[in-house]
Amino acid sequence: MRPRNRVRGYIRRRRPLLSRNSSLAPVAAVVNAEEQKSDGSAQREVDFWTGPDGTIADLIENQDKPGDYLFAVLRKNNIQYKRQIATPDETLIPPSRQTEFLRHLTFPSAADTSLSLKEIFAFVMKLLYETIELEPADYILASCFVIATWLVERLPAAPYLALVGPPGTGKTTALRVLSLLCRRAVIAADISSAAFCQLTDRWNPTLLIDESASMQNKCELLHLLRAGSAQGIFSLRGGRAYKTFGARVVAFPELPNDPALNSRFVVISMKCCTGRKLSSPTDPTILRAAKRLANAMLAFRLMNLTNPEPVELGEVDYLPPRSRDLYQSLLWPVRKLKEVRDALFSLVKAKESSRESLPRHSAAVLDVVYHALHTFPGASSYAISDLTRNANKALCNVGELSSLSERKVGSILTSFNLTSRTRTNAGYVLNLDRQARERVHLLARTYKSNLNFALSYKNCEFCKALNNLGSSGVAFPSLLDIEKAKAAARRERRARREREKGSKLQRRGKQERQSK
Repeated sequence: MRPRNRVRGYIRRRRPLLSRNSSLAPVAAVVNAEEQKSDGSAQREVDFWTGPDGTIADLIENQDKPGDYLFAVLRKNNIQYKRQIATPDETLIPPSRQTEFLRHLTFPSAADTSLSLKEIFAFVMKLLYETIELEPADYILASCFVIATWLVERLPAAPYLALVGPPGTGKTTALRVLSLLCRRAVIAADISSAAFCQLTDRWNPTLLIDESASMQNKCELLHLLRAGSAQGIFSLRGGRAYKTFGARVVAFPELPNDPALNSRFVVISMKCCTGRKLSSPTDPTILRAAKRLANAMLAFRLMNLTNPEPVELGEVDYLPPRSRDLYQSLLWPVRKLKEVRDALFSLVKAKESSRESLPRHSAAVLDVVYHALHTFPGASSYAISDLTRNANKALCNVGELSSLSERKVGSILTSFNLTSRTRTNAGYVLNLDRQARERVHLLARTYKSNLNFALSYKNCEFCKALNNLGSSGVAFPSLLDIEKAKAAARRERRARREREKGSKLQRRGKQERQSK
């Protein structure tokens, strides 16, 4: 089934966004009537806590007293609400309202366990459909992103969402809608690097950045975004280490000229409104539905945050490691929904095939070397000066005004691990030995550069080998996969030699014992 049909299948379920019987019991009714009193132990403000016995506590806002915060505590599959948590060493209390940044974050008001994951996903998609205009398949990606923000600590890579489109396509409206659904969402029209580090390290929010192209510190912000997509990476500033890992949504008029950052994004192209009547993010019905969804997703978070169940990626092992981690981050929260899983696989595969994964200069160098291997199959070397001249011609043919120098071409070849070069009287030459030819073919298949690039040549043994490798359903295996396969084959040969050596020693020992 095509992803478009799946989307419409979810959207056509005309269930109301908010059921009449879905009201939650007031939090004050389940909080102990008597306030828990401290026994004199030290108090510490926390917004999230996990205990040694598996207890999880997350911060919520008291729906009966705005500005007051409580803990939703999960212990042995039972959710309770407490004003403070007593531990053997200290007493944990919620942060005060005057805490910096806290009043700008959105929090759920309870943990609603009445909705299943399938119902949560359907309601998120329906709310997005009611408020913003997207391509049908992009509703699946946006819904997966929203749910992933509630389990971001559990994911191998932080989900990044890029909303791309010219002015007037609804990017700001989309950010306002996502701020109602994502965990601890905060919208920033401008943000400094210091505020970025402090906010993400203290609260781990879903940061939604509007019109980042207008920011004066754009370069520094893009650098922080690149560093904040992986677990365990810190930003060192002013003698402190800040954790910058977290989910992000950025609205771009156009994607930045940064392939490394672009590869971290799930890109959604905003669609001009077709005249379909859309609800406003400030509509009371939308606000009530979003509030109930936030409460349901908090319960989903508490129940699944410590779940050690891994994700079987299946047929996406051919993806580059970064794309594979991003797909796994979107997939893990909704792994039990087979329809969503199949649709997400198709969407990620389609977006990955259209992704420009190499800068234009690197792609030109790779294409020129790849064509030279097939135009002159018997050549043993390629002069760097000729390679530079041909690469500049290829760039000129596609309208690229900047040109390459021989030094820059050498740096690009080094980044491709094509380091076998020899200095001659006419300059440096690239040695085209068998290892270099294999490397070039694997790079071409992995990155699929965007210039004049032939997929394969009939008389090339390397092209035939790669096509045979991809005949089982994976069109182009990644370089990492093939290198892993080679390493596994080497280990198997080494183990077989060790076994043969051991069996020979055993036979020899047996013969010696029999002769005695």
